[in-house]
Amino acid sequence: WILASAFAPSPIVSARSLGQLSPVLAAIDFKMDEATLGMINAVSPMPAPATDRLEENL
Repeated sequence: WILASAFAPSPIVSARSLGQLSPVLAAIDFKMDEATLGMINAVSPMPAPATDRLEENL
């Protein structure tokens, strides 16, 4: 889901061994279907851009 999201282009992964790293690297080639992506986005919508930045209020 993160790889398919425009707002999170760099997922952070962690692995303690090569055995744990293999499935993570395999995720690069995984293509989520549009129906599943739509269901996930429906329950986890992208937040609106922040407009209350401190430097803009000074």
